[in-house]
Amino acid sequence: MSAKHGLIHENELIDYYNQRITGRVKENKQWAKRVIATLEKVTDLDNDTFIIIAGNDYKKNIVVKLKNFECPLKGLTGLGHQLHWLKGENSIHG
Repeated sequence: MSAKHGLIHENELIDYYNQRITGRVKENKQWAKRVIATLEKVTDLDNDTFIIIAGNDYKKNIVVKLKNFECPLKGLTGLGHQLHWLKGENSIHG
């Protein structure tokens, strides 16, 4: 998920940008609607399981529309802790 581009394919390359949805309630809800609309085209929101690796501002309006999801970074505050966890997982599975 991208603040600027919404849902992007895992192999899609995008240019650097400096944009966040944090603290922007109205824009966040509109952004989430676009992400959900895109997800509906390529997934089954009721039966697929989604792994969400994103901050609360990005996921809070998304997960309410998903039946099955996991948030492995839940409880890890700060980007440093999240990156540390991700690097550990990558070394185990990578």
